[in-house]
Amino acid sequence: MSLTRMPVVFLNHGSPMVLMDANHPLRAFYMALSMALPRPTAIVMVSAHWEEKIPTVTSWHSQELVYDFYGFPDELYTLKYPAPGRPTLATRIQNLLTDRGLKSQTSTRGLDHGAFTPLMSMYPEADVPVVSVSLLSSLDPSEHVALGRALSPLRDEGVLILCGGAATHNLRLLFSYDKSGDPTVPVPWAKEFIAGVNRVVLESPANKRHETITSLPSLPHFDTAHPRSEHIAPLYVAVGASLETDEVQKVNDVFEMKCFAGVSYIFGSSESPQSAARTEL
Repeated sequence: MSLTRMPVVFLNHGSPMVLMDANHPLRAFYMALSMALPRPTAIVMVSAHWEEKIPTVTSWHSQELVYDFYGFPDELYTLKYPAPGRPTLATRIQNLLTDRGLKSQTSTRGLDHGAFTPLMSMYPEADVPVVSVSLLSSLDPSEHVALGRALSPLRDEGVLILCGGAATHNLRLLFSYDKSGDPTVPVPWAKEFIAGVNRVVLESPANKRHETITSLPSLPHFDTAHPRSEHIAPLYVAVGASLETDEVQKVNDVFEMKCFAGVSYIFGSSESPQSAARTEL
């Protein structure tokens, strides 16, 4: 049976508070996105909230959630998302990493909020197997592009590579701006930074994309947008898993709280990007 080549997605994984509001715009975006994508046989999840010294792959049949946040409503600590794992896929990932000269290890770590926040809205029945792959604690752009390259063959096996992070992530500034005015109108540095990210992701020659994405840290305002770069690192993985033939789509290009960018990117084909995934929410 031939399988559809799956896209690769970098998406804003959002706060777990999204799950407390059935009408939250991000939940609508996640649902629209899942409808626009081909149905995956499994998901490889790369979350900004898991780092290890070497690539680490979850290998178990069932998985718990990691409540990696503090001071939130009690209801969030009772959430369940019983998506199965797939140990055979974990083994396949390790073999792909070995083929690329990358060492790896396995773990029984659960799904953190960088994974389960979007997944609960995208696939609410929890019926798609999920295997997580860690970031590298080096946060080196080139190393994460290489990780994405290693994972890329999975796309031809019906596997969705879903990379959850954020195009801007400065929590100190997020809560410091004046709450008056329109929170969807970005402050100047955020607007300029995202314009730069969009240029690199959308306008780089396809055969140079793996190289140019590593230049993001040299963009103006990078250190303001990312005091620590774990939330942009999943984008390096997504670009690494992309192919020269992939169309790149910008989706959910909105701001919250004046500096938090929701922009996400799809590399590869989706069924209905105009009606679903490109909806500005």
